[in-house]
Amino acid sequence: MLYGDGAFLGVRLLPLIGGLVAGAVPADRIARLLGARLAVATGFGGKR
Repeated sequence: MLYGDGAFLGVRLLPLIGGLVAGAVPADRIARLLGARLAVATGFGGKR
C-alpha cells in the first residue's frame, strides 16, 4: 500500500480498471480473428 493514499487508492484506480475491462472484449475478438500471435504483435506495435 502506498503511504498517504489510504482507502482512496481504490477509487483512484477505477478508471484504469475500467479501461482494462473495456479493452479486454475487443482484444479477445481480435485474437480470435487474427490469431493470438498477431494480436500480441499488434499490441506491442511490432511487425509479424
